[in-house]
Amino acid sequence: MGYFLSLSKSATITGLESSEWALLIFGVILVVGVVGELKALWWSVWVKRFEWIVLIGIAGELIADGGLFFFSSQLQGISDLEVTQAQKSATQAYDSARDAHRASTAAQGMAETAIREAGDIADRADKLAVLLKTEQETTARFQKQATLAQAALQKELDKVDMDVRRRQPRFVLLADANIGNDSRLKPFRGQRVYIFDCEGRADPLAARNEEVFSTSDFLGNELSIKARWFPVRVEHVQCGPGNIANEEDRIHSAGMILIIPPGASERTRDTAKALALALHDALPGSVEGFPAIVPLGMRDETVEIKVSVYPWF
Repeated sequence: MGYFLSLSKSATITGLESSEWALLIFGVILVVGVVGELKALWWSVWVKRFEWIVLIGIAGELIADGGLFFFSSQLQGISDLEVTQAQKSATQAYDSARDAHRASTAAQGMAETAIREAGDIADRADKLAVLLKTEQETTARFQKQATLAQAALQKELDKVDMDVRRRQPRFVLLADANIGNDSRLKPFRGQRVYIFDCEGRADPLAARNEEVFSTSDFLGNELSIKARWFPVRVEHVQCGPGNIANEEDRIHSAGMILIIPPGASERTRDTAKALALALHDALPGSVEGFPAIVPLGMRDETVEIKVSVYPWF
C-alpha cells in the first residue's frame, strides 16, 4: 500500500488512464456477454460461456472502478500538495525579494563609497602599472639571457655526452641500443647476412683490431639470437671494393658500410635500409645517410656488413 501512496504524478496519471481504458474494455465484454446470453438457446453450451463472460465483465468493471477511485484520489492529493508547495515557494520568493531589496539599498550606499575610494586607487594603480611594466621588461630581458645561456649549456653538454659515447667501443654502443631487439629488424627474420671483419689483426693498431673483431662478433650474435637472422662471420680480411677507404668516410659512417647486390629484390633492399637505420641510431658517430648502402655485393639476396677501424677508439 505504501508503494501506491508514493506514486509520482506521471505514474498516477498513467494508472488513471489505464483504469478508464480497462472500464471501457470490460464494459464491452459485459455487453457482449449479456447479448450473447440473450441470443443463445437455454440448452446451448454457449449459455454458460456467456455467463462467464458477463461475470468477467462485471469483475473487470469493479476493479477498473476501484482503480479510477484510487488514482483519482491519488492525483487530487498530488495536486493539493503541489498547490501547497507552490504557495510556500511564492512566500519564500517574496521574503527573498524583500531581503534582496534591503540588501540592494545597502549595497548602493557601499557602492557610492567604493566609487570614491576607487578614484584614489586608480591613481595609485597607474603609478604601479608603470613600475610593473619596467619590472616586466627587466625580467623578460633576464629570462631571455637565461634561456640563451641554458641552451648554450645544453648544447655543450650534448657535445660532451656525444664525445663520451663516441669514444666507447661500438659493441658497447650496440649493446646499450639492444640492437638485436630493434623492431625494424624483426620483419626480416631469416635474412642471410655476411659480416666482414676488415683490416684484421694485421693492422698495427692492436686495440683498434680487437674493437673491430669484438664489434663484428657482438653484431653477429645479436642478429642471430635476437633478430633471428642468419649471419656468417668472415674474419681478418682485406675487404677490397666497397671498403671505407679514407678517414673522413670512417668518421661519418662510424666505421661501417652495407653492401647489397645491384639487382637485389625489394625485400633485400628494405632489409638493408632497416639495418642501416638501426645502426645509425645506435652509433653516435654516424651522420645522416650513414652507414651507407652500396650496390656492390656478389651474393644474391644477401646483405654484407663491412666493419672497419673505428677512428675514435
